[in-house]
Formats: sequence, C-alpha cells, structure tokens
Amino acid sequence: MRPYTTYLMTLYPLKVEIRRRYSEFETLRETLLNRYPAILINPLPPKTVNKNADETVILRMKGNIEWWIK
Repeated sequence: MRPYTTYLMTLYPLKVEIRRRYSEFETLRETLLNRYPAILINPLPPKTVNKNADETVILRMKGNIEWWIK
C-alpha cells in the first residue's frame, strides 16, 4: 500500500473534527459542481506530490484546504 497524507480539519461553529485525504476534497468539489452548476466554486489549491513531504509542507497544504472550505 502506498503512503498518503490525511488532513485533520476542524469545522466551525460545531467544532467537528474530520480527517480526509486530498482526493476526498476533490470528490467533494466535483459533487458540488455537479449538484450546483450555477454557483461558482473555487478550485482547490494544487496538490503537492512529495513522498518526503515535511511537516511544513503538510501544514501549508492544510491551511490552503482550510481556506478553500471557508
């Protein structure tokens, strides 16, 4: 099995925590685009493919995804 990164997100105002892979956010975006074609939905930040991603890279990506969710 290939290694992968998950991102722990806290959704407010309920403070619900979720852990998801980047691909799951891609699926969410595609679902929203198909269900609500008249609404502009921002693209996701580009996926960074790095087998040896350090914590700084992962935290930056998490911040970008959090921005997208809001």
